Amino acid sequence: MGCTHTDVDCDDDDACTDDSCDAKNGCQHETIDCDDENACTEDSCDSETGCLHPPVDCDDYSACTKDWCEEKDGCHHENINCDDSDACTADGCNDDTGCTHTPISCFIDNHCIATSCDPEVGCGSEEVHCDDYDACTTDDCEEDTGCVHEKINCDDNDACSTDDCDS
Repeated sequence: MGCTHTDVDCDDDDACTDDSCDAKNGCQHETIDCDDENACTEDSCDSETGCLHPPVDCDDYSACTKDWCEEKDGCHHENINCDDSDACTADGCNDDTGCTHTPISCFIDNHCIATSCDPEVGCGSEEVHCDDYDACTTDDCEEDTGCVHEKINCDDNDACSTDDCDS
């Protein structure tokens, strides 16, 4: 019968290689390229099943960002808008809990000034009105204590009159 030439089986049972036979060098097992050119997948190869392309996890675990992936350039993290349009709060963000809206203090250490906060314009103040509508007192305001109403002295230094104040 003479010479026979049977093809060599170069299959290495690895789904991650491209198997071939080179007449000079014998079996060749070239690693296959699993790159799907999608930045939103993690490319790998399983020797039993072949190329794998599970999605990448773009979550940065911050409640202060919106996370997403674009095929061309991968993960993106954009800060969320925490502005509540309230001039009476300081807006911020906590990575664990998200947006915060801390009330601002309009306090002034002066009992003669009344402060308040308007959500549209913020802190405002106005003088405290100490008028007690009593003609027999002088009305004043002291920063430390607030309104003071002192009785006026009606003494005319005349022993022949009784001095009184009629409010």
